[in-house]
Amino acid sequence: RGRLVSILNLAFPRRKSVEKKYESEAIIKQTQGSFRSHGVKRGMCYTLHKVELIRPMVEAVGWPLLATFSVIMEEGDNKSRVLLCMEGFKAGIHITHVLEMDTMRYAFLTSLVRFTFLHASRQMRGKNVEALRTLLELCDSDTNSLMDSWNAVLECVSRLEHITSHPSITATVMMG
Repeated sequence: RGRLVSILNLAFPRRKSVEKKYESEAIIKQTQGSFRSHGVKRGMCYTLHKVELIRPMVEAVGWPLLATFSVIMEEGDNKSRVLLCMEGFKAGIHITHVLEMDTMRYAFLTSLVRFTFLHASRQMRGKNVEALRTLLELCDSDTNSLMDSWNAVLECVSRLEHITSHPSITATVMMG
């Protein structure tokens, strides 16, 4: 358990907020200029070719989305909401990886790992199994986004193996 806690408490270097502000302002001006030159119409969708243009949007909504997913996961067992949260976690992890937003990516990943509830398997419910399923899907489909978080994933797999190798624990998890 101590190793998992130390893995989850890694600190990432931060960029200076002044640099971020100027970068965001430049991207906003570039986006506005692009829209003006193409004669934007209301209700139209555009394909984005410069991924870095969405960084300010992700910076603005990433943390509130993570908080929302976490509250929904903690408070409810509604299957459709849990599945939407899992899609949100996967998308958040993927997009923050593409944008090289390591701190936010790491926060999404560690939250997902915590929601597997493998550290307290007797209290696992369906939503925790969905979190584990989502984590394993990420391992299979979006391996690059995990980057330095493989230790946490391997810890989960190890805990899962421990749980499934003890019939009494497995029965409790299956019933609960």
